[in-house]
Amino acid sequence: MRIFYSALSLLILMTIVFSCGQKEDINAARNFLPAFIEGTGVERASEIRIFRGESLWEYIDGGAELYHDYNFVEVATADYKTGEVEFVVDIYRFDTSLNAYGLYTNFRPPSPDTVRLGVEGYQSPASLNFVKGDYLIRLTGFDETEQTDNALAATARAIEKIIPGPTDRPEMFRRFYFVDKIKYTDKYLTKSFLGRSYLTEFYTQDYLINGDTVTMFLAMDTGEVKCNRWVEDLRSDTNFFEAPRGLITVNGRMFTYKDPYYNVVMSIYDSGILFGILDAKLEHKDIMVQWVMSMPGFNADSSQARIKRITDSTGT
Repeated sequence: MRIFYSALSLLILMTIVFSCGQKEDINAARNFLPAFIEGTGVERASEIRIFRGESLWEYIDGGAELYHDYNFVEVATADYKTGEVEFVVDIYRFDTSLNAYGLYTNFRPPSPDTVRLGVEGYQSPASLNFVKGDYLIRLTGFDETEQTDNALAATARAIEKIIPGPTDRPEMFRRFYFVDKIKYTDKYLTKSFLGRSYLTEFYTQDYLINGDTVTMFLAMDTGEVKCNRWVEDLRSDTNFFEAPRGLITVNGRMFTYKDPYYNVVMSIYDSGILFGILDAKLEHKDIMVQWVMSMPGFNADSSQARIKRITDSTGT
């Protein structure tokens, strides 16, 4: 009898271990491709196909590198139809919601026809894209018809309801200067900002200031080493100007230079934060100062009057 109970206990234990090993990933992209879209007549018309890691090249050969720049995890894709309308739904999963949103900003057109889905989305003829949580959802039809657009919209709304994750933009975008923003121009860039491989994880936002379009950029925890390397790379440029250390910020530096693609680049580094403006002009210094001083944790020992006096005495 004792042997029987020992064998039974071992069997139960093995069953539990096996079940745990087979536990389904509740966040898997395939879980958000329903067989039917209730009340619409839309139904899944194919098996769900999965591409993970490097196998993404098999699905979107020629475009996979950008996805991997944002730490792509997997994509689940399936065909859908309703009547004569056919379309494809792709659900791309990333390691973080920041990277999902960052990739989305690479595809968003300059003046999108936005839809209220997830964090943000937009629709164009025979296409609908939106981002929510760790997922980028892309729906693509084969015909540019009203019926196709309606089917895409209905399917997107149904999927959005079951996709988990936040619907707010990444918190860092709230740290940008709050006046004169151009809508739908925020971006997150994971690598090679301004063509420099060591400048990674940068946020950008476009502004319209006195008729000029400029781009502000921001990077947290870039490290003074990165900033110093950038400065050293620029020292051979005759268009480079560096303000004396300690004059602009208590713990950092300010420098400007003429970039072949972005005209004048103005940057301030302070306490691990790198601020800057592309296509800058002399009069943008005051905006830079106001922006830096509005950041949480800025060293208040540098008064606004002192900073303004110093920036007035420097040039680009």
